Amino acid sequence: MERRSAIKNVLAIFGGAMTMSTLAVLEQGCQPVKDNETVGFGEESIRLLTETGDIILPDTEGVPGAGACEVGNIIVKMLNDCYSQADQEEVLSFISYVRDKEQMMDLTRSEREQLIGKIDAEVYGETKNTPSFSAKGYKLIKELTVFGYFSSEIGLTKALDYHMIPGRFDGCIDYHEGDKAQA
Repeated sequence: MERRSAIKNVLAIFGGAMTMSTLAVLEQGCQPVKDNETVGFGEESIRLLTETGDIILPDTEGVPGAGACEVGNIIVKMLNDCYSQADQEEVLSFISYVRDKEQMMDLTRSEREQLIGKIDAEVYGETKNTPSFSAKGYKLIKELTVFGYFSSEIGLTKALDYHMIPGRFDGCIDYHEGDKAQA
């Protein structure tokens, strides 16, 4: 056998093996996940999520809060695209608790803040009360509020000290009390 034909045969074998495994991975990635079906979030749910997010991250000293970036839409998008149906149902369970039992949207802003503060204290164990609602649903909402806000243009540019990359790198920057975090 000639050297040239041996190299062709080896490349054909390796190329075929690589192509078959690559195709198998691609085929596996194209199959929909049955557990990740969308659960319905209506306009009222989005409004309640936005209001809850605005209480979690309110406006402060000229910096808009989570309500300004309409964090409810971000939360619903993330839940529908990235979370399981069980997680979506946990969030919906919490939403129905604050909407139906606590009548959150009928309360004043001050009363809403007190309600969310009480819920937060129950979920994170600051009180001895056992939550009568979905603690996991509230935790998901809180995590997605923080993620959605600091991923939005408002969160990056107004709440953080945003510098577009590529830019100059300074390895040693003086920190002064009151400076914003770097983004």
